[in-house]
Order: sequence, then C-alpha cells, then structure tokens
Amino acid sequence: MPCLWSARTTSTCNPLPQYPAGIDRLAAAAGEIDVLVNNAGHAVWAPTEETKVSDYDAMFAGTVRAAFLVVAAFALATAAKGSGNVINIGSMAGSLGLATGAAYGATKAAPASMTQGWAAEYSGRGVRFDTVAPGPVSTRLPPVPPRPGPMLRTCSTPSAGPLR
Repeated sequence: MPCLWSARTTSTCNPLPQYPAGIDRLAAAAGEIDVLVNNAGHAVWAPTEETKVSDYDAMFAGTVRAAFLVVAAFALATAAKGSGNVINIGSMAGSLGLATGAAYGATKAAPASMTQGWAAEYSGRGVRFDTVAPGPVSTRLPPVPPRPGPMLRTCSTPSAGPLR
C-alpha cells in the first residue's frame, strides 16, 4: 500500500501538509506505481513586457507546480518500495533563448532542475529520475502570432560554443 499524505492529517508520510487535498486523492486512486510521466505544459507566447501575470502564473502552475506536487504524492511510497521511474518532459525551450518565450522557457527549464534535485534525494532508494527535452512538437497549443525578427536568438554555452 502506498504511503500517502493528506492535506487534512499529519503523519510520517505527510512532510508538507499544505498541499492540495486533490493530490492525495490522485495518489489513492492510482495506487502503487512503477513509472510516472510528468507531461504537462501551458504556453503563452508574448514579449516579456506584454506577458500578463495571470498567464505567467498559469504556465508555472500547470508545468512546474503540478509536477512538483505529483512527485511529492508518489516519491515516498516509490522510494519505500525501492524502485520506480519518474520521467519529466521538458523542452528545448528550457535551454535555448526563444523570442517571446522567456516565461515558457523558464517553466520547461524547471523540470530539468527538479529532476536533478529529486535524483539526489531519491536515487539512493532506487528511484530513477530523467528529463526528456524534445524539440518542436505539433500540439493543440494556440498558434504563435508572427513577430518580426528571428525566433531563436544567438546565445553561447561554455561547453558547446555559440548556438545559431
């Protein structure tokens, strides 16, 4: 039986009781898991100065916060079992500078960072964490309005040199 935490009770399995009650219902309904895939995203493409705070918050809630809460719901039970895999879906947007995509890129960089933290936390107990960061994928997200100038800005990384 999975070790679940609840927003309403405290126990050794409830390290952060302020999480939404729906997360414990999800974990209870799913039961024991072997593989968890965090594949969520919400994109609003706009220049930084035109990005609405509500859009920014929605992107982080749907991508970063949701993945964090879902892993929190399953990590202890998976670690107690001694095996499991968590695959976080990032995006190339998380490592490249995309014009009008600073906020979205930040939400897709976060899964890679969280993956590293969770691997440090749980890999010693048999749970493997990976991030997959695909390139462009045709989805039902709203189309990006055409904007003048290149979509991909030139940047450089210490190991790979300039990206074009």
